[in-house]
Order: sequence, then structure tokens, then C-alpha cells
Amino acid sequence: MARKRRKRRKKRRKKRRSKRRKRSSRRWIQKAIKKPGALTKWVLKHRAKIKRLTGVDPITKSGEISQLALLRLRKTRWYKRLSARTKRRINLAITLERIGGRKKRRRRRKR
Repeated sequence: MARKRRKRRKKRRKKRRSKRRKRSSRRWIQKAIKKPGALTKWVLKHRAKIKRLTGVDPITKSGEISQLALLRLRKTRWYKRLSARTKRRINLAITLERIGGRKKRRRRRKR
């Protein structure tokens, strides 16, 4: 009886382990913000392809990433094939741009 119980326990443990998925860092946003040039570097590397797919130059005259280009890029098939890290960076850039825009609007209204 004792042997059967041990075998069952081992099987249960194996099942539990297989269900667990690899955790990403909890502080990935803080780490991404510390590396602001990572997405810019990637966009510069793939500038021609992004321009062809979206119809918009991804880099503005001031050297920043165009939000319109990122928004259009998300709707392409190519976006689906990108790595999870790159997708996260793109989505974070869009979100931060949106948050920054909200703060500016609020300040204007108060005056």
C-alpha cells in the first residue's frame, strides 16, 4: 500500500510541475523604462519594412518614434510574428505616450 501511495504522489508532483509556466519578471516595466533606446534601435533596424507595411515613416524629424506608425504596425501580420519582448516594448511605448498626452491636456485645462 505504501508503495502505491508514493507512486501516486510522484505522478501528482510531475503534473503540477508541468502546469507551471515560466514566470516573467514582475518588474519588467521598470527594467524596460531603464532601457529607453532598445525600441528605438529596433525601429531603426527595421525602418524600411515598417515604412512599407504602415505607409508612415516610423522615426519623426526630431528622432522620436511615431506613435501612428506603432499603432498601424500592431494591425499587421508581421506584428504577430514578432517576439513577445518586442511586442511588449511596442505596447508599452504606446501606453506611455497616451499617459504623457493626458497629463499635458489636464494642465492646459486648468489654466
